[in-house]
Amino acid sequence: MSLTDWVTLDVGGRLISTYRSTLLSSPHSVLAKMFSPNSSLEPAKTHNGHYSIDADPDIFSVILNWLRYQKVLLPTTLTCHSVSVVAEYFGLTDLVSQLNPAPAKAVWPEVVTLDVRGRKITVNRSFLTRYPNSYLAEMFSAAARYTPTRLEDGSYSLDADPECFMVIINFLQYDKIILPYFGGPTLEDIRFVATQFALGNEIMLALGQVKDRVAETKVRVVVVSEEKVLMGVTEK
Repeated sequence: MSLTDWVTLDVGGRLISTYRSTLLSSPHSVLAKMFSPNSSLEPAKTHNGHYSIDADPDIFSVILNWLRYQKVLLPTTLTCHSVSVVAEYFGLTDLVSQLNPAPAKAVWPEVVTLDVRGRKITVNRSFLTRYPNSYLAEMFSAAARYTPTRLEDGSYSLDADPECFMVIINFLQYDKIILPYFGGPTLEDIRFVATQFALGNEIMLALGQVKDRVAETKVRVVVVSEEKVLMGVTEK
């Protein structure tokens, strides 16, 4: 046997001929082991002396062309997946990689603009990805599996209460719960929205501390008010 041998294969009933060296061009593949001059895995031969290969002939032709040219020449009648299955069977890992390229990683700017129910919020992306297990990190990390809808102005749409979300953003940035002096969301609303983004555990302690401070302030206000009332009564 020689590498320059011209061999004929019977692939699913179709005769296909090539040089032995072509079948050996991927040294670690099953085909190389089958057709190596010193092979102990030589395939069976038909009565005509052709090597019998049990595979789809159209798919095998794509594989053979890849072995010749290192390029995938895929006809419209076949899919990458169907060729990949057979290529994997024959141990052609490089071809499998070409047929199944890794998805391109999202390229993110350092600063992103969010559209939170119509309110534009510009934030450093590092704050959004601070907690890797949160949904915000899932959305805005370099290896994001899914990203929110991008609007025409380039901002990313998030469906959340903007007031609650601003409290969450400030927490991610400063490790503190910052509430407006008047009005604003309740602690329960903030906790609910944080939980929706899988930040419930991270923000819970900070919310608890704020709740205690609010309660203490209310008590102090009530005490002061009562003292003023008593003083007013005494003065009369």
